[in-house]
Amino acid sequence: MNLNYAILFSVELMHDYYTDQRCPDFTIIPTAETAVDLKNMGMIYRFAGNLLYVLVRVDGNGLPLIPIAPNKNFVFAMVLDHVHFYNFTNLSDTPSASKRYYFSNTNQNQSGADVLLQTKIALYNNAANYNIGYLVATNTGNVYEALKPGAGNALTNTDAWLNRNKVQYVNGGDLITLAPYIASFAVTPASTFTINVNGLNAAGTAYDQNVLDAINLTYKTPQSNIQLKLDNLAPGKYKIDINGQSNLVYIDSNLAASRNVFGIINIVNNYPSTSVFGLFDGSGKPYKTRFTIRFASRSIIWRYIARTSDITSVNDSRPAADKYTFVAGDPNEFLSVKPIPFNQQPVTTISVESNSLGNISPIANPTISRLGTVKKDGFDYYCAELHLNY
Repeated sequence: MNLNYAILFSVELMHDYYTDQRCPDFTIIPTAETAVDLKNMGMIYRFAGNLLYVLVRVDGNGLPLIPIAPNKNFVFAMVLDHVHFYNFTNLSDTPSASKRYYFSNTNQNQSGADVLLQTKIALYNNAANYNIGYLVATNTGNVYEALKPGAGNALTNTDAWLNRNKVQYVNGGDLITLAPYIASFAVTPASTFTINVNGLNAAGTAYDQNVLDAINLTYKTPQSNIQLKLDNLAPGKYKIDINGQSNLVYIDSNLAASRNVFGIINIVNNYPSTSVFGLFDGSGKPYKTRFTIRFASRSIIWRYIARTSDITSVNDSRPAADKYTFVAGDPNEFLSVKPIPFNQQPVTTISVESNSLGNISPIANPTISRLGTVKKDGFDYYCAELHLNY
C-alpha cells in the first residue's frame, strides 16, 4: 500500500551570524507526549540542518487520513549543540534553572513574509532604561539595538542605537518559567490565597480559559512563597493568577528536569483557514506553513592588542558609511568605537599601521571562542580580543 504524506508545517531556525542565515546549532525533538501523538495519528517528523518538518498522512484528495483535533498541541524541545552560541548571539536574557525560551504560533507574530514563533519585540519607550544589546521596535516595524545603556537616547542617535531594520528577533519577551507539577511561586505576603488556572482559549487569542476549579489556600501566618500541586494539568502553558497576580508558566516535569533544554516549540491547531498562523486551508488540506525563529548576532567591542608599541593604529579601508573606526585604549590596545555585530563572513579590510613595517593588511577578526569585558566611555561592554604578533 502506498503511503502519501504531506508537510503539515515546518520550523526553520535562522541566525544573522551565519552567511546563509541558516542556524545549525540545535537539535529539535518531540516531547514524550507529542511523540506518542505523532505515532497514533500516523505522522512523522524529520529534523536536519536548521529545519524541522512535520508530515501527515493524507488520502488521494490531500486530506489527513486521521483528522487532527482543534486545539491540538505539537510540542518540541530545542537542545543547544553549539558551545559558543551565547558568545555570538544577542540574547538579553539566557535560560536559567527556572527559565526557558518559548516559541509558538499563539504569539501571532508576522514580519513581512515571515510567520514567526517568537513574541513581538516591545515598542521603544523614551523613559525606559535600556541595557546594552536590548532590542526595541517602532510602530512602523523597525528594530533597533541599544549600543549604550540609559534612557532618553533617541533612536536616530547612531552612537546609541544600531538599526536592525524591519526584522523580528528572539528577545527577552520569549522567556517563560518552566516548572514541574509541584511548583513554587513568589507572592505578595498574605495568609489567604485564591488561585485561578487558565489555559489558551479556543480562539487562540488569550490565556483566559479556566481549566481548574479555583484553589483556596489558608495559612496561619503570612507567606511570601507558596507551593502548588498541579499534577492534573496536561503539559503546557498556563496563566496562574494568585490573588490577582499573574504568572505565565509552562508546566512539564520532564522538561523542567532537563538542563539541556534551551527552548520549547509549541504549534497549536487553533486558527481558521483565513489565518497565516493556522495549519489547514478552507478545504481541510495542510497549508504547509513554514514558521521561523530568528536570532540576532551579538554586537561586541573589538579589541586588538599589539605585542609592542610599533603598531600605531588599526584601520578599515571601506568607505565611511561602512567602515569600522578604532581608537587607542590602554597602551598597545585599539578598540572599536562602536560594538560590531559578529558575522561568520570575515571583514577583510582591516589593517594595522606599523612604524617599522608600514601597512599590514589584512589582519584577522576577533573570534567567537572567547569573550571578555572592557570599560569604554564609563560603561562595561562585552569584547572580543585578538592579540597581534607585531
